[in-house]
Amino acid sequence: RGVTLTDVYCDNFSYTDQAKAIDFYHSIIPCVANSPDSLVILTSTANLESDLFAKIWIESIKNGYGKVGPNGYHAFKITWTADPNNDSSFKERMVKMMGELDFRKEYECEFITEV
Repeated sequence: RGVTLTDVYCDNFSYTDQAKAIDFYHSIIPCVANSPDSLVILTSTANLESDLFAKIWIESIKNGYGKVGPNGYHAFKITWTADPNNDSSFKERMVKMMGELDFRKEYECEFITEV
């Protein structure tokens, strides 16, 4: 707070303490919203579908991939298949190492519903 930002980059936003993420996000939006040249980039692997990153992501894809969402964000999704060195044996190894649920979050960009 107290600094006018025009470009903001937040990495692993889905894994940030949610109370702090919400407070930070709400504090930067007034700054960047008034500048047409501002840029907010949020990156993360998927986590819980109830966190702020998930809510922003879900809103950003409502008009379809490759289009700007109603919230002004343009979503990009890159999964494990984007690497030409990864094949089905890679997936099998990773699932064995980390389990199906974590593989889906980390490599397939799936948000997980809390139980």
